[in-house]
This record gives sequence, structure tokens and C-alpha cells, in this order.
Amino acid sequence: MSEELLAEVRKAAPSAIWSSGVKLARGGGVSITSRTADTVTLRVRDPAHTISPTVLLYPDDLEFDCDCGSRVSPCAHVAAAAIGLAQGEAAESDA
Repeated sequence: MSEELLAEVRKAAPSAIWSSGVKLARGGGVSITSRTADTVTLRVRDPAHTISPTVLLYPDDLEFDCDCGSRVSPCAHVAAAAIGLAQGEAAESDA
């Protein structure tokens, strides 16, 4: 499920955005805030943002969204969230 979404994000992301997402994911800043049958909500800690952006992933629909305000879609936060979720590195959070 998340592997297909990861492949979709990777295909859509420019290489510089993907690289930034990899760095954010490796930094351990991806946390899952909630899960429903069709949506995973994550927060991605980014030193460039005072408040961690919220990413919504829709694995079954291969869609995604982020509230960071970037003009690029997918942004680095979506890439980091997809990587963290697919690799099992996204920590469950109470926040």
C-alpha cells in the first residue's frame, strides 16, 4: 500500500525535492498523528518552518497534500512522509 504511494511520489518529485525529503526523513522528523481507513496524517519536522507542516497521504488513491504552502507538488514534506511511512520509520505520535 505505502510502497505504491512512495513510487508515485518519487516519480512526481523533482530530484532536488526528493533529495530534501530523504534528508528530512533520515533526520527522524516524521511522525504519524492519525490514521483512518483511507488517510494517514503525518507531521514533518523541518528547520525551515516554525510549525511542522502537516501531510495527508491517501495510499489507496495514490494522492497526497501538504499545508506548507509550497508551489511545488509534491513538496519535500510529502516525500519525507511517504519515505518514512513506507520504510516504517514514521513514529506514532500523540500530537
